[in-house]
Amino acid sequence: MIKNKAWDWKNEKNPRWLIPSEDAYYFLHRWKDLEYKRILDLGCGRGRHSLLFGQNGFNVMAVDLSEYVVKELKDRLRDLNLNIECKVSDMTKIDVEDNYFDCLFAYHVISHSTSEGVRKVISEIKRIVRTNGEIFVTFGSLETLSMVQPDKIEYIEQNVILKKFGVEAGIPHFYVDEEIIRKLMKDFKIISVRKAQNIDLLGTKKYGYHYFIHAEVIG
Repeated sequence: MIKNKAWDWKNEKNPRWLIPSEDAYYFLHRWKDLEYKRILDLGCGRGRHSLLFGQNGFNVMAVDLSEYVVKELKDRLRDLNLNIECKVSDMTKIDVEDNYFDCLFAYHVISHSTSEGVRKVISEIKRIVRTNGEIFVTFGSLETLSMVQPDKIEYIEQNVILKKFGVEAGIPHFYVDEEIIRKLMKDFKIISVRKAQNIDLLGTKKYGYHYFIHAEVIG
């Protein structure tokens, strides 16, 4: 079995990983209105979403598989008076009790595994987020595979590849369509699913499609 692997954050220099995604602002306001307090930032990376939620009164647990990036985030937090706990952890097993979190934010994270690994992550999310709590997760679309250069990837399942180069070298990438989403999320109440593609108007790059899923945990 291929194990989950951390990003090579030491060599990732793109400043966009310091800027919260647009979706994070929507869920910040929604979950504040719902009076949620405990949130898990799963696959926190450099902490762009952890900091946003922490600065707005949430009790945040920031989890990532990369020891390097968790230490970096801890260093950034040292002089800030925020309720953010940082942990190194595999996303398939989070060391908290059942029903611990009110909500979970996982941006371009849980698809970095095999089919078996993703199923384990979904099961773990259902365990640790309380009934009627909410989650936001993303997946890459199967359509993206048609845009990937064959010499830069290795197929390990029909919808799972390993990338060979860059900060994601050796990391599985799991891709979905609507039917796979329905099967994966069968134990959740789907609130919304959005499919989107970033577009380069200059035509010099091709970007993949992603699904953005907002769901409620049901008992």
